[in-house]
Amino acid sequence: MADDSSYVGRATVIDVLQRHGVEVSRDDGGPSGPGMVILVKGEKLDARKLPVDVSRPVLRYMARLFDIPIHHFYNPHMAPVKPGECVQ
Repeated sequence: MADDSSYVGRATVIDVLQRHGVEVSRDDGGPSGPGMVILVKGEKLDARKLPVDVSRPVLRYMARLFDIPIHHFYNPHMAPVKPGECVQ
């Protein structure tokens, strides 16, 4: 049985990716259906369907591909701030 803590919500995953400079394009109405995303950072590209709850193996893959510390997905407050975002 899977541990619930090994899943991270799609919105959090997208936020962390963007904080690390990954361009995220979502296509919720296309032929692939809801949840389809295109991820681009430099010359690295990935297109996939992201479920509402993203599993640990997918997070590990994205962490390696885009050079993101995996713990940022589980602790998004540790990810870099967005440009123009206030830090309190």
